[in-house]
Amino acid sequence: MIYAIDIETTSNISYEQYADEKVNDYLWNGGTLTKAFYKRLERDYAEYNKDIALNPKLNTIRLLQIAGEDGFIRVYDMFNTTQKLQAESFITEIMPYNDIIAHNAKFDLATILFKYNVYPKRVFDTMLATQLIFNFTQLPLKKDEKSNRVSASMQHSIEYFLGIKLNKEEQTSNWGGQLSDSQIEYAKNDVKHLIDLAKVQISILNKDCYKANNDYILGLKDFITILEMQFVRSIIQIEALGVPINVEELTKYKALLETNYNNLNAEFTSLGVNPNSPQQVKKHFAQLGIDVQSTDVDSIKALDNDFAKKVIGIKQTRKLITEIEKYLTPDNRVYTSYKQILRSGRMASTNENIQQINRNIKKIFYATTISELDYSSAELFIASSVWKVTNLFNAFKNKRDAHKTTASLMLNIDYENITKELRQLGKAISFASLYGAGSRTVRDYLKINFGIDLTLEETDKRREDFFRAYPEIREYHKKIGNSLQLAPNGVVVPTVLGRRALSNSYTVSINSSIQGAGADALKIAVLLYHKKYNNIVNLVHDSIILENATDAQKQFCKDCMVKAMLYIVPELKIEVE
Repeated sequence: MIYAIDIETTSNISYEQYADEKVNDYLWNGGTLTKAFYKRLERDYAEYNKDIALNPKLNTIRLLQIAGEDGFIRVYDMFNTTQKLQAESFITEIMPYNDIIAHNAKFDLATILFKYNVYPKRVFDTMLATQLIFNFTQLPLKKDEKSNRVSASMQHSIEYFLGIKLNKEEQTSNWGGQLSDSQIEYAKNDVKHLIDLAKVQISILNKDCYKANNDYILGLKDFITILEMQFVRSIIQIEALGVPINVEELTKYKALLETNYNNLNAEFTSLGVNPNSPQQVKKHFAQLGIDVQSTDVDSIKALDNDFAKKVIGIKQTRKLITEIEKYLTPDNRVYTSYKQILRSGRMASTNENIQQINRNIKKIFYATTISELDYSSAELFIASSVWKVTNLFNAFKNKRDAHKTTASLMLNIDYENITKELRQLGKAISFASLYGAGSRTVRDYLKINFGIDLTLEETDKRREDFFRAYPEIREYHKKIGNSLQLAPNGVVVPTVLGRRALSNSYTVSINSSIQGAGADALKIAVLLYHKKYNNIVNLVHDSIILENATDAQKQFCKDCMVKAMLYIVPELKIEVE
């Protein structure tokens, strides 16, 4: 059987309980109860309730809505004892053995998993389906009014695919009190159209797709869509664990930064300048005979001036202190929320971003219980096969270091004579040139990321050396460029396994087949690992990060990563470090 589900959640604290505590504190501190106070209290409760309601570990399920293929719809009020028992019977006795369709399934299923320890037989997420379709078509989806980004919300998805407009006014209403008829009707509409929505989406996803061995829910055949649907549970598990941090080292480093900050601040005080005031900083620059339009770091970093260095220093120090403070949580773990599907297939983490740790604290960020397993030169490895780059493919086949090989071919120096510094040059040029960046971009990339300072002419020469070593890469770049000239609205570039990405950007179109394939391999590896163990705490592009891993678990994870990459490059086994 197939069921569509949705839940409405709230906090477990009523407005009366919340208000009682706040009023007592306010009166204790000498406050006067006014209309303005109560209005502010209502706003604060709404925000508090929203935060708790959106936390699967802390929230309370108020409603469970269920729809079936035959058109039946049930809404269960979990604050009603009889209805709660009926809802829990469905959750524990029916859901684990049947297929579930949901919109933003991660939230609904995480909430249910944490409370009842059950998960459906199979899942289809209509929000992820909208994102996947948007990635390879030009859907005229609406933009979210707040973020100004294309929205894959239920409202916009149903409107686009089914032509039905939903009224979402009750979404932010109070779900903790007595429910109105309009709230119940709103709850019904949240599941009423999901099965029909899924059918339309699946018909689009199945067209011209790379087919999986077996059909999925409602005849879904697209390999990548099935992969993403199966991956929902892995995302839930990883987010739930959080990342353990090295509290001792981070605390020590924070104290050092605070000392440095206070010393820098004293220097500004002696100059009569508030470093946090752009007007005062600009005025001091003017006194030094320097006209600056902006005082942000990027605008003044090119200035060869002691005052500019101090401004940059104090700003970066303050930013780093603030970042460390976010990581120092009561349970010594940092939690994130992953956006599962970017256009390339990679993921992004937000609140907190634990995929892009500041390089100044990266080495001391993780607790000592962490093990990081990383694909070796994954993008070059994939490119060597997908783009049929002979010299690079042979290097991997003969188990030679890719970056030493690149340096050797570029500089016409024997492989055995490539030094550490020359290998670094080969690595830098490879990463900078692989995806079609021009000479100026390559030059800046080398300087910022590798500390290699070349002139524009020297950069031109090194790029030419790179393409001489790997002519197939240049040919692929030309192929993409020609395709974009014929299709200015964009070209769809698939990965080996059929992940499709539409882009009218030259560099994005070039990297789609490589970075997308890497994302496919990593997600497959995680699914394989999760069949046996559950101690993955973070994913960073080409890396899987484990907590308290035994030697057997590390080896199993390596085996999973190697096996997953064979889906992309079946001719070779990749190294995992």
